[in-house]
Amino acid sequence: MKSSTWDAIVVGAGPAGASAAGALARGGLRVAILEKERLPRYKTCGGGLVPRVREALPPGFDLSSVVEHECPVAELRIEGRTWTLNGDAPWVSMAMRSDFDAALVDHARAGGAELIAPATLRGLRSESDRVIAETTAGTHCAPFLVAADGATGPTARLASWPPAPPGIPALEWELTVTPEVHARFAGIARFDFDAIAGGYAWVFPKSNHLSVGILSTRRPAPSLVGRLESTLGDWGLADCPAERHGFLIPVRPRVELTRGRVLLSGDAAGLADPITAEGISAALISGAAAAQAILAGAPSPEAVARHYRRMVHQRLVSDLRWARLLAGILYRPGRARRFLFERLGRTLTHAVGEVIAGRTSYRRLLCQPRSYLKLGRRLLQRSS
Repeated sequence: MKSSTWDAIVVGAGPAGASAAGALARGGLRVAILEKERLPRYKTCGGGLVPRVREALPPGFDLSSVVEHECPVAELRIEGRTWTLNGDAPWVSMAMRSDFDAALVDHARAGGAELIAPATLRGLRSESDRVIAETTAGTHCAPFLVAADGATGPTARLASWPPAPPGIPALEWELTVTPEVHARFAGIARFDFDAIAGGYAWVFPKSNHLSVGILSTRRPAPSLVGRLESTLGDWGLADCPAERHGFLIPVRPRVELTRGRVLLSGDAAGLADPITAEGISAALISGAAAAQAILAGAPSPEAVARHYRRMVHQRLVSDLRWARLLAGILYRPGRARRFLFERLGRTLTHAVGEVIAGRTSYRRLLCQPRSYLKLGRRLLQRSS
């Protein structure tokens, strides 16, 4: 079986992998993307692209080529009330991940990256000056490797990382609906925090069908299937044919993001938002950061690791810590949450919307001296 040598290898052709590969190729490196399936391939995901995804896209990428439906309105149901977010720009742009991922990889390939698929990773070993990836499509060697193969991908395990913190379980179903039903849900991204303890259900309109789902942060998780079926009944969608999928969402960053010449990015690094469970923006950001670290620090793995840890902490991890504090309020029904939403529901909803849009951060919301969210933090501390 053939052996190939590269300047960098990326395992996984999702947003993190495509972002890393494209940035590395634009930086002048020879880059291989190893993907276990031929593209486009189905990816379990609601496919809701929030405004901060747009801010994190690679330069020159045309998002409009994959967007199936725009939602200028977002509705959040919590504590028995519905809060509405309106805006000039869409709150959520809907896309199928199969198309979105394939377009990102095409963009990376246009910049010089090479896609090798199907190529399933079978083994990984590190030497003093390189990483050797053994795949079903040959052996590939490079000074650095970016692991972007998701929360359950094999790369971290093969590189001797300990098991990742448990992810939160989620269901995502693709519903076939009539044009009349689709029109009833068009233009609105719906989130129901009353649908399940410690989580929420959603319905996202696509071009001619609906993506619906549910997740819970509780352990053990309540019956996701039962709760989603009940919620679909509330939405008038109980009898719609459904293609059913399940997955895990990693909302706790790994302690170690680098090990030797291997860097973890995206879901493999556990970087999803603990409030929204959105991980595409973090995948794009961390993939680009991995590329920048390699370009800045090579050939020294220690320098690459320092650059990468600093960038991921500054751009993602520090804010995710504050997000987990707020998630403790949103996902813990009781007096504290009821008090907040009875008195500050509209303001709180719009504040979280500002974070999703990329116009502020969780840290700034929670640290502003006049912020109403300080009250929520104190209430959470008292109830802990």
